[in-house]
Amino acid sequence: KGEAVENVVLDLCGPLIDKGHIVAFDSYFSSVNLMDQLRLLGINAVGTINPKRVNQPVLDEKSLKQDEFKGKFGGEPGSPRKGIFIWKDTSAFRVISNYHGSELVEVQRKQPDGTHKTKSCPKAMADYTKFMGGVDTANQMRAYYERDRRSKKWWHRIFYSLLETTLVNSWINFNDKVKRDGKEREKKGKGREMEELTFFDFKRSVTMSLLSKGLNYNSTGRIGRLGPKIHPEAKPGSKKGKNG
Repeated sequence: KGEAVENVVLDLCGPLIDKGHIVAFDSYFSSVNLMDQLRLLGINAVGTINPKRVNQPVLDEKSLKQDEFKGKFGGEPGSPRKGIFIWKDTSAFRVISNYHGSELVEVQRKQPDGTHKTKSCPKAMADYTKFMGGVDTANQMRAYYERDRRSKKWWHRIFYSLLETTLVNSWINFNDKVKRDGKEREKKGKGREMEELTFFDFKRSVTMSLLSKGLNYNSTGRIGRLGPKIHPEAKPGSKKGKNG
């Protein structure tokens, strides 16, 4: 399983060889061997790593107090240099990197009362958080009103995941286009034709359009005269009985 996961990352990173790119991933993908292979390909990488992964230098995270950190560099003879860093914020946070050194940076951490406090941590930690921020935002947006369902067929989960990602990207592109068109019309002294949509409204509009198109076509692919119709502005409501 571990080798198969590593191969997925290596295949996706193929176009990045020796181009100075930085890739970031979470603990599901991270391993010491993967970091070595990426470094040999000229690809910088950083990611969280499970403490149980093999070939890591020994680091005791239980002895760390709040806001303390430690790191260790090393590797087998002939292998690339890499570092393991542990920082205890609210809990122990372990990161592996194949290009960071021992430099420290200051970061802003939100406190329980809503205020922010400046703390020092290894740069590897700060960079991982910065690079993964876009991924976390995308996952958050994708989770809103998601269509994902439990299924014994694994490819169903992949299909729904790609569908949700497509909808999020389409929504962003739609609102960007509305902004651009609106600015152009304002320069010409005209009002906006369309307004930006919330993700809920955009997703609902796409759903209603697909339903309307599907139900208004008959089996021959032509518009059915007597087929049921759904108006794009239709709103969901309670089911009615036979006499309702």
